[in-house]
Amino acid sequence: MRWENIPEDSRSDMEAKRFFSLLERSQPAGRAILCFDEEYQITFISPRAGAMCLEILASEIKEGDNLPQLLKEAATSLGSLKGSPTGTDTQSLTLGDRAALVKVSLVDDPDGQHHCLIFERETYISSPEQLNFPQLSLRETEIAFWIYQEKTNWAIGKILSISIRTVEKHVENIFRKLRVNDRQSLVKSVTENSCSRAQ
Repeated sequence: MRWENIPEDSRSDMEAKRFFSLLERSQPAGRAILCFDEEYQITFISPRAGAMCLEILASEIKEGDNLPQLLKEAATSLGSLKGSPTGTDTQSLTLGDRAALVKVSLVDDPDGQHHCLIFERETYISSPEQLNFPQLSLRETEIAFWIYQEKTNWAIGKILSISIRTVEKHVENIFRKLRVNDRQSLVKSVTENSCSRAQ
């Protein structure tokens, strides 16, 4: 999928957001997309990118915000990489600390109106067995893993062959036991957990 394949008269803000959302889903697991315009204003940020930015910036950012200074400096440092975000990244920077290392690459769409930062976790969890939360049951650990993998409650229910209501109840218990309020905070907690085990 490429941005230039969308007719110019269809490139509305809504189409751009839909395109970048679909594009992120085509990325390998553990990667996320944030887009900004020539004025460094954020035009699209996926939930996964939001979680990663929360980890490395310790503050929440959203569409319409100006690109934070750290990310602006990273984008400036990386310069312009022409081509599709699905292509091979030739330059990257690593941001964050040991608890939240994120590799950042910059790509531009062909018409130069959108610039995308591609985020990729340096520490990637590929199975529930990599998690160490003694306070969670085996089922809760599995569900925490699938939330980390960006799965919805409905998708988790299908994967584990349980009802969506059962998933929701487990998610409530996970949030309470890990003292987090939302999925982004849970992803951060899972990442920190995996990093501490690796040390």
